[in-house]
Amino acid sequence: MDREERMRRLVLDAAGVLWGAGHLPVEVNEYGSYVTPGYKCESSNDVDTVRVEHKMPEDGLTDPGRMTTDEKYLARLAGRDAYAATLRAAGWTVKERTVLGNRPILLATAPAEVAVGGVQADPAPVFAPEDLEIVRLMAAGLFNYQIAIKLKMTPTAYRRRRDKLHARTGTRTPAQLTAVAVREGWID
Repeated sequence: MDREERMRRLVLDAAGVLWGAGHLPVEVNEYGSYVTPGYKCESSNDVDTVRVEHKMPEDGLTDPGRMTTDEKYLARLAGRDAYAATLRAAGWTVKERTVLGNRPILLATAPAEVAVGGVQADPAPVFAPEDLEIVRLMAAGLFNYQIAIKLKMTPTAYRRRRDKLHARTGTRTPAQLTAVAVREGWID
C-alpha cells in the first residue's frame, strides 16, 4: 500500500472514530440499498480530505410516511451540519457543499498537527540531494525539459523522478510540491 492510500485510510478511520456512538454509519444490504440513515465517508482526490454525506433509505412509492424531496433535503442537511459541528470541534477544517442541487456534503480535512486515526503519519521523507535540486529548479520556474537538461537526465527519467517526488509528498503540482518543501524547510 502506497503512502497516499495509507493516508486516505487513516483519515477515513479518524473520521469514523471521531463520531463514535454519536453518529452511526449508514447500513447497506446485500443489494447495495441503504437500510438505515447515517453517514457515508469516502476518500476524496486530496490525500488528507474525506467526503462525508448523510444517506437515507429509499422510501417505497406506496409508503404512507414517505418524505417529500424537500423533507429529504432538510434531513440530509441536518445530518451534514451535525457531522460538520463534530469535526470542527475536533479541529478539522470543514467545507460545506451541495452537489447535484439537492445533496449536501462536506469535505473535511484532518488537522496536520494531530495524529490521523490515532497513528502518526509517515515521518517527513528523506530526500537525496538530486531530489532537492529538482524541487529547487521547479521552484525557480524552470520547465520540465529545462530541468532534465540541467540535471543531464533523459526526459523520461526526470518525469519518473518527479512523479516519485509527488507521490512521496502527496502533492500533484509543482506549486504544491514547492509549498510543502518551503514549509518543511527542505529548500529556502
